[in-house]
Amino acid sequence: MNQVKYKIRSVIDAVQNPSPPDTDMVGDGVMVEGSRVCVVGDPKIGKSIFTIGFGLSIAAGRDYLGLHMIRPYNVLYLNLELPEHEMDKRVSIMKRKYLFPVEIPFRYLTLLGKEVPILLDEEGKQKYLAIINELASQGFHTEVLIVDCRWRTLAGKEDDKDIKVYCSLWDDVMKERKLQSLVVVHHHGKETKGAGKGSNYWDAWLTTMIDFTAKYWTGRKGVAAPSKEVRVTIGGTYTSGKTLYLHRIGKSYRTTEPWEDEVVSKKEVAMNFIREQLREGEKEQEILLQKALKSGIKRATFFEAKAKMESSGDIESYQAPNRQGRYNTIRLRG
Repeated sequence: MNQVKYKIRSVIDAVQNPSPPDTDMVGDGVMVEGSRVCVVGDPKIGKSIFTIGFGLSIAAGRDYLGLHMIRPYNVLYLNLELPEHEMDKRVSIMKRKYLFPVEIPFRYLTLLGKEVPILLDEEGKQKYLAIINELASQGFHTEVLIVDCRWRTLAGKEDDKDIKVYCSLWDDVMKERKLQSLVVVHHHGKETKGAGKGSNYWDAWLTTMIDFTAKYWTGRKGVAAPSKEVRVTIGGTYTSGKTLYLHRIGKSYRTTEPWEDEVVSKKEVAMNFIREQLREGEKEQEILLQKALKSGIKRATFFEAKAKMESSGDIESYQAPNRQGRYNTIRLRG
């Protein structure tokens, strides 16, 4: 009978021979090898425009809109939304705007309607593996898979049970083809917080969320259009948070100045929340963060507010002597 051998480590191991950190693919922990990333936002806000440029930049190993790419990776983009001629057009525009070399390792495949495999069983998984395997037989070994968008691959089935199966099957695909990262484009649900419409399991499964918010909307209900100015909030397991302010010009983006009034107001809301919570007594950082997230405060905003309050001397963080690791404790000063 084969026995499982566990790798049990000691304090000495941690100090003298620490395990290597996760390898960054996009700087500041935005995406590491093994990441599961969701680009999420309301319909027509420009998620695909951003994600096509993001994928091309990963393939080129070039910085993109304030995101630092560590090195080039082979990227396969599954376009499940746009007609092929529109996808061709957008890739060409991005190539010209950002001066990408034509030979960068970026491939894309357009599947529409009934061509899209539904990923809820072994048959669906094998169809996605077949696509990746066909490319591999041509000498292109996919490292980053981008799926645009999620609902096409789920046929509208988004309850907890279906999402668990869906996530597990993507894990299998990543493992079997040794993919470094998976990026999935998704949409916000009505009055839904987190990484878009669907199960809470989806939020827990992801390692990074890239969340789009329009500065304002015009028009009336049902035909409203987002502003060209968007805020992109990035948070997740390996990053302390990052915020991009972008302006859409045609089929591409450029960076722009922060929305000063909104940035201040969001941060002030988070600071006031932290003060009110700590007036009741010191709190473990993770518990305080989870309360902030449930109240609608973004992860990046929470950490921005915390850093500002620490620098101004309003609060202090310390390591509770009877707790370990993530149990940093925060308290009011004075």
